[in-house]
Amino acid sequence: MINVKIAGAVQKYKQIMLFHVTHRELINKFDITYYEMPNNCAWNGGRVNRTIELTDHILNTLNRQNHGFDLGFTNQVILDVGDEVGNHLLDMVYSNNPNKKHGVILVSETLRRYLRKNFPDLKLTYSITGHPTTDQLNFEGYYRELEEKYDIIVPKYSHLKQVLDLCEAGKLTPNKYEILINDNCNTTCQFYAEHFAQISHLNSTIKAPWEENWNRAFQIEIKPKTKPGITKTAHCVQDNLESNYLQRFYDTGVRYFKISGRDLSDQEFNHWIPIHLTELSKIKEVVAIE
Repeated sequence: MINVKIAGAVQKYKQIMLFHVTHRELINKFDITYYEMPNNCAWNGGRVNRTIELTDHILNTLNRQNHGFDLGFTNQVILDVGDEVGNHLLDMVYSNNPNKKHGVILVSETLRRYLRKNFPDLKLTYSITGHPTTDQLNFEGYYRELEEKYDIIVPKYSHLKQVLDLCEAGKLTPNKYEILINDNCNTTCQFYAEHFAQISHLNSTIKAPWEENWNRAFQIEIKPKTKPGITKTAHCVQDNLESNYLQRFYDTGVRYFKISGRDLSDQEFNHWIPIHLTELSKIKEVVAIE
């Protein structure tokens, strides 16, 4: 079965529950994990913190429906593993994981070591936000090193061709990779790592940045960011991968795919998530190797 990770477990909870009623047949085709960056946690990254709270009710509902839940602890500058909010969320998820499907999305080596030691049953996913701005890499060596540390790796969009080629050549481990099918960052952006570093700093230094310093949060996340000769926008493009390309990843052994969408309006979320899942449902699965 194809595994799909979908954004918005808390922020889009009502839309997700409605979707389970209106598109139950489509949902049942996949093994789904929802992810979120809740509780204004300093460890959150990828987007500026909003004040949304993970509750036992949400977690229990996902468990009853046999879905996974991932915490998005993708802050780049986690130095203190004693953070009270972060550890509360970890305890909450770790102690309520009956289906052994929950996990953490992260990029911090400090946090990775802490999680492996203290929360060994959580699946660890290396976030797409952790990759460098430059694409001048030894791709095989770079991704093989990540394979040794993480259960799942989300490649940067601009790395997909190289990752696919290496998987097809048997030089990477396909079942370690999760392919984001709808990126909204320009694949040639020269401000990539710095953008996520700014968000990490804001989430670490302000308790509720979106509410307490909305103008600064908006400037960092939404407005174009510039420095001499370089421009970055958080919403540069909406680049969607089609099923024929996704099929090539599946045929190598890739079984994890990801759909973003926390920043969509409720109406947009209701519109786009079924479209993306429908595209994934076009993949011709080979039952014999599942």
